[in-house]
Amino acid sequence: MQDFKHLDNHERAYYFYLKNHIENVKKIWAEVRDNFMPGTGESYDNINAIDFLIGHHDESKYSNEEFGPYADYFYGKVTPEVEDTFEAAWKTHYYLNPHHWEHWVDGTQPMGFIYVVEMLCDWAAMSLHFKNGNPRQYYEANKHKMKLSDMTKRLIDKNIDKFNSYGI
Repeated sequence: MQDFKHLDNHERAYYFYLKNHIENVKKIWAEVRDNFMPGTGESYDNINAIDFLIGHHDESKYSNEEFGPYADYFYGKVTPEVEDTFEAAWKTHYYLNPHHWEHWVDGTQPMGFIYVVEMLCDWAAMSLHFKNGNPRQYYEANKHKMKLSDMTKRLIDKNIDKFNSYGI
């Protein structure tokens, strides 16, 4: 990513959005983490792995391949060229970030538990920012578009309500 002082207005706006989003993902995980501690059926290995994932959540969005196209698409003027470069950046993002269901060969492979939890933190953070419901409402409204294995659906259903206090 470019040096912050060299960012134009729409890049700066995206930078602050992204920084806030990542902070919210970390905040949400810190608040729900105890719901996943051993004694709740999870192992310390899973918790430590989620801690690591959350600590590095969406870092790829700061890369040159993703940052500019995301800033242009969400905060700039959208043109056909901007749409094309954003689509490539989005594909790069979900390829590098297994907390997106699209990473898992369009749902033919089950998502691991740790990635489902990171995805739910992501959904909760989005709900906080956009004030458009909570993770359960988002899932119910969008699951018909998602290609999810049965195991992934069960993991979402088992854990999603732990995140529903986030949003409106």
